[in-house]
Formats: sequence, C-alpha cells, structure tokens
Amino acid sequence: MFGIQERARLAKYERALALAEAGERDNWFAYRFMITHPFVILGKLESAAGLKGTFQLQDSLVATIEVIPSVHLKRLDADFAHVLSAPPAKGNEPFIPIQELVSGLLFVRVLEVAKPNLLPRAYSFKAQALALLEPIYRDGLELMRATGKEEKPKSGLSKDLGMKLVGEPMSAVAQALRLVGIVPDGAKNNNDYCVDAAVKLVKAIAERVGVRPSSYTEMDAYIAGMYAFGFTNFLTFTIGGDFEYAAPIAAISVVKIPIGILADPSESGRRAGEFASKLIDAFNNREASSTFQAIAQNLDALVRNPHGKAFERLVELFVEMRRQATQQAA
Repeated sequence: MFGIQERARLAKYERALALAEAGERDNWFAYRFMITHPFVILGKLESAAGLKGTFQLQDSLVATIEVIPSVHLKRLDADFAHVLSAPPAKGNEPFIPIQELVSGLLFVRVLEVAKPNLLPRAYSFKAQALALLEPIYRDGLELMRATGKEEKPKSGLSKDLGMKLVGEPMSAVAQALRLVGIVPDGAKNNNDYCVDAAVKLVKAIAERVGVRPSSYTEMDAYIAGMYAFGFTNFLTFTIGGDFEYAAPIAAISVVKIPIGILADPSESGRRAGEFASKLIDAFNNREASSTFQAIAQNLDALVRNPHGKAFERLVELFVEMRRQATQQAA
C-alpha cells in the first residue's frame, strides 16, 4: 500500500546513479563498452522466457526501454533484477553500476502502472540516468551492430574468416599459448578464459616490443585495444563464448588509459570518451581495414601451428602499427 519495497528499490538505483556519476571521469572509457553488457543479458532473458522479439534495440536508450510491451515488462524487470542480485563474478564488478541503471529504467516503467505516486521521484532518476547513459549508449550500440547482435547482416570477424577448430579447441589454444610462455586460467568459464587468454597475449606481445602498460602512450593503448578486440573475437568464436561480454573486459584490462597521458586532467572524461569511440569505430569499420583480419589470422595460425612464426608476426604487426601511427602523427 505504501510502496515500501518500491521505494527501497528506487533508492538502490539512485545510489547506483550517484556512484556512476562520481566515477564518471575515471570510468568514462570503460563505460563506453560496459553499456553493451546489460543488453546481452536482457536478450538472453527474453529468449529463456519465451518472449523472443519483445526486446528490440533502438537508436536511443529511452526508446529501447519504452518499446518493451507492457504485458512482458514486469516479467523482464523481475528476471533482470534477479540476475543482478547474485554476487558478481570476479572481474565483473565494473559492470554493476551500468547494469543497475538499466534495471532502474525498466523499473520506472513498472512504477508508471504499479505506483504512480512515486513517479515524480522516479522521473527525476530517469532524467539523470539518461543524461549519463545516452551518449554512452550510442557508442555502445555501434559496437553491438559491428558484432551482429543488433544488425544481423554483419557477422563476427572470426565467422567471416571461417575459423573453427575441430576437436578440443580450448586445449589447442592452451597448448599454443603455453609454448609462448602464456598460461591462461583454466578454472574459469569460457568467457573468462577468453578474456584471460587475450589479456595475457596482448601483454606478452607488447612487452616483446618493449612496451609496458605502465608506460603506454595513447597510441600504444589504442593498438593494445585493437589487439584485445581481435583476440577476443577469434577466441570467443573458436572456444565458444560471448564477444560482447569478453571484449569490453579485455579492452579495459589491456588499455587502462592513464589519466597522465591526457594533457589536461579536466578534459579526461571527454578525451577518454573520444578514445573509446575511436576504438569502437575502428572495429565497426573493420571490413575496410586489414588490421583486425591480420590479428585474427595470425592468432589462428598460432593455434594451428604453435611451432611456427605466428607469434613473431603478431609482434612485428604491433611494431608496424606503431611505426605507421608515428608517421601519421608527424
């Protein structure tokens, strides 16, 4: 009658908003990629509930939430809130604020029917959440379109190349990586395994070039991000996993764009956002570039023939990308 539970939920989302806003500057790069994750979850939830087609991505976040049919909204809201109530897996903690805010926007629609007396407060939360999320959503949508989750004609790069190993793909990947001194954590699920393998492989290549993450320039961070995208795209297809889950975590882990490389700390949020957009655009337009194809092909060659020269070619490609970027900047 008094909406105690509803008020408690709304308060939780307001706290999530405050945390997201407080961490916006440091996390602006990461948020560009994290925005894709809750929609991957929602897509799976609607399929599991037999509601296929009720959740459709639109060009804006507010439109995406508004087009969910009211008849299915309560079920989808409850399922999503239940998923978020579970303790996050290790490494997933950065996704929580974004997931909570998307859940909160779903909940506002529920309140429109269930508790209209809470709408003034709910609409205040909605306006502030959308102000934060809409610009991030637009960049995230480009990433989702690039991987075929929003626009079916575009498939993943690995699928385009037909790279599918027979037998035990994870064992083949693990054996190949061990021979170049990389030991992924085999105790994790497929997605986390792909993240761990991609991150360690990027780090090994960068260090072979003589670049450590602590001394990354913005150019180095960009190249590392491209490698993370290329590796996770190949690995999630080969082993079995969700690129949209693995790629953001891997990119965030290898890039860690340092505020120190930005000339003016007050501009850190804007510059980091631009950096993320640049990386997403590069992946989205990969058909016009041979870079991602070369990364995936050489990783495929490494897995198929660990004793070959594929790892050295990946190192040489990193060096060549740095050389070209330096020339373009000159």
